[in-house]
Amino acid sequence: QLMLGKGDSCAPNRRHQLVLLLSCSLSARGPGEVQQVQRRDACLWVVRIASAAACPIRVSEECAPNCPRAWLGDGECDPSCRNDACGFDGGDCDNGAEETEADA
Repeated sequence: QLMLGKGDSCAPNRRHQLVLLLSCSLSARGPGEVQQVQRRDACLWVVRIASAAACPIRVSEECAPNCPRAWLGDGECDPSCRNDACGFDGGDCDNGAEETEADA
């Protein structure tokens, strides 16, 4: 639930609400891609976001936990892939690529 500033209401005795729905997408880059924004009523917003972070990870198929292969070599240095087993994120962490927000 998202609470906006003091005294900010969308209807008498109601506050704004924001619902985030995450779906798995290994091809999504960065924090995710907004798929849909819906205003259900005056006070309720629903936002659907596709993100690789929402995908279940099978550790046996990955070089490290929470490091999908789609993240390797994608131009972003992902903290969970920054290790020898993942080749330092497929070279992303070696070649001066910017770190993701979670890394900062």
